[in-house]
Amino acid sequence: MLACAALLLCATPSARAQTQYTVDQELSFGRMGIPSNLSAHELIVDINGNYTADPGIVLAAPFPTNADILLEGLTPNMPFNVTFSPGTLTLNGGGMQPYIFVTDFTTNGPFTTTAGGTLQVLIGATLRTSGNFDPYPSGPYSGTFNVTFDY
Repeated sequence: MLACAALLLCATPSARAQTQYTVDQELSFGRMGIPSNLSAHELIVDINGNYTADPGIVLAAPFPTNADILLEGLTPNMPFNVTFSPGTLTLNGGGMQPYIFVTDFTTNGPFTTTAGGTLQVLIGATLRTSGNFDPYPSGPYSGTFNVTFDY
């Protein structure tokens, strides 16, 4: 039973018309199998793309990756905040149960824009199964979460 789990980023720069962003790599939890959902399981992807999974998650290629976002056209040398909304992954992105939860986002912050007005944001997160005994059917799991950039 293999499922592909990926999150798409919905990046929102705050009220700066000249600001542009490029999602160089989306956060992905790769391809996995969850043989039993009798207890919650975790897969952690760090900001450098390293990952660890507890024994209840079986990984296969393609493997998990961190997110990498480049912002340009920012005011130089400014402190910068990045916030997240939690996400859920669902079969075929349909929003129906069973859910896989995405929480505990991490970044390479604290942030200050460069002298050239750019900022690179690396993002990691934790995927958690529900542990509610409901099986996860095979298929692609996907969802979105919001990343807000503010300065």
